[in-house]
Parts: sequence; C-alpha cells; structure tokens
Amino acid sequence: MNRYLICLIIGVCISGLAYAQEAELVADSLINRTDSVGFWSNGKVKHDARVDSLLALDIRLNRKKKSADGFRLQIFSTSGVGARERAQAIKARFLGKNPEYDVYVKFQSPDWKVRVGNFRNKSEVLKLKSLVKRDFPDAFIVPDQIEFPALLDNTISSYHLNPKKNE
Repeated sequence: MNRYLICLIIGVCISGLAYAQEAELVADSLINRTDSVGFWSNGKVKHDARVDSLLALDIRLNRKKKSADGFRLQIFSTSGVGARERAQAIKARFLGKNPEYDVYVKFQSPDWKVRVGNFRNKSEVLKLKSLVKRDFPDAFIVPDQIEFPALLDNTISSYHLNPKKNE
C-alpha cells in the first residue's frame, strides 16, 4: 500500500510539472504571435521617424503659445467713474490675505474685472472659491486663457527634441 501511495504522489508531481511547462510554452507562443512589432521583446516602441519630427514641431508650436484654456475665479467686476481704482484696491485686498495666487485686473469694455488664479480644471478653482467665499460671496468661476505653470525640469521636452541623445 505504501508503494502504491508513493507512486501515486510521484505521478501527480510529474504530471503537474509537465502541465506547468506546457502552460509556459503556450504563454510564450501567444506573446510571440501578438508581438509583431517587437514591443514586448525589447521594451522600446518602434515607430516611424516622422512621428519624432511631428512631436518636435508640436512642442515648438506650444512653446510659442503664452496661454492655454483654463479657469479663473472672478471676484469683482464694476464699471463707471473710479472703477479701475476700485479694482486695484480689491486686488490689493485679496493679495494681502492670499499672496500665493496670481491676480489679474482686466478691462473688458465697459467693465473692470478682477480674476484670480490659473486653474486647468474646475475642481481646482472650486477649492479657492470655497476658501474666499466669506470675503467675496459673489465670486464665480469663469473660463479664461491661463498662463502655463512654471516647469521645474526640461527633461521631457529635451528628450522629445533629441531622442537619440537620451538612449
């Protein structure tokens, strides 16, 4: 009986190893069949050289832009005599309490407007709105052209402009 049990255990182990080998071969063959461009084999994406030139052109064109679509919080708008001075006073009052934000005084005929921030999405500007709602209860979110944020490092753009240098 012991011999029979030992043979059974050895047989199960050998068949399990054989099945594992077969599963590995199936996985390798699937990768080889679906990897027609060699992406999985060497980790680099093969593409036409024109893609790099188009990417470099896009980067150059975007560098010429001084703004992007985004949102600001408008905290004040007025017209009439002394409107510019009142807008400047509101700007100074806001900066006194919140110096970390950029504040813009803008003239759109016939109104002087005070707008705050450079936000890429509404969720970012909603945080500011809730922060200042006590001092500026009539503040509202407006779509505007915003300034690009300052970049800390040029490694991304330099990589795309000189891909061969970074390999």
